[in-house]
Amino acid sequence: MLVLELGAAARDAFVVIKKGSIEYLARASGELTTEASLTQEQRDRVGQAVQDKSSIEETVPVSIRNAEGAEVARCEITSLLRPRRPK
Repeated sequence: MLVLELGAAARDAFVVIKKGSIEYLARASGELTTEASLTQEQRDRVGQAVQDKSSIEETVPVSIRNAEGAEVARCEITSLLRPRRPK
């Protein structure tokens, strides 16, 4: 999620999924879709961290839905973003 939000700036960052949790709400089968987004405040913090070449950790909620659009699971993914080290 962080990589998508960063776009071209992600080339200068290294993203690691630090932890995740999932809560199953219903039986799921077939095609599933996920939906996640950062708040504007999170985008601002992450963007500033990339500019400053500093590390940042962010937790993003994720919704998983079945083909009918019903939510079948909820997740939280915590990612750690670090600047790439010079080669």
